[in-house]
Amino acid sequence: MHALGRMLRGLHDATADFGPDEPPVWRPWFGRTLGSYRQVIGHCDFSPWNILSRQRMPVAVIDWETAGPVDALVELGQACWLNAQLHDEDVAALNGLAPPAKRAKYAALICDGYELPRREAARLIQAMIDVAIADTAEQAIETCVRPESNGPLWGLAWRARAAAWMVRQRSLLLDALS
Repeated sequence: MHALGRMLRGLHDATADFGPDEPPVWRPWFGRTLGSYRQVIGHCDFSPWNILSRQRMPVAVIDWETAGPVDALVELGQACWLNAQLHDEDVAALNGLAPPAKRAKYAALICDGYELPRREAARLIQAMIDVAIADTAEQAIETCVRPESNGPLWGLAWRARAAAWMVRQRSLLLDALS
């Protein structure tokens, strides 16, 4: 987890001063307008399904179609949520995830690798919740959810439940990240 944070920080540091000669055209992404920390060019889906590992260490990131401007704290929040698997109790039980305190520690390890100042813990937790909520809404839009829809229900449910879990576990997360 520490290496994931270090990898993301390296990406953000490398792109912090990016200034293209021509105005770029970026693919729309739900998280572009979130946050007010520090704008970078990010991957915008730094999640387990997009990280290649060798001997349990991250070595590359794939699937760059949503890359573009992002608030660094928003992308770090998304990375913590998805890679530390900050999901509710039902999803944790279905997938045999570690207990909540251990998953909160995983998020802390990502932040340590990123070198996020401890004083930013509360802002990061809010960013994790905000990105989970915005992702849920975007999934509903992308899949054209209507009152009669039932196909994408699980995809929306696990995201919404993760956001609610992070709200309920805010103190646990704050203790781990501070």
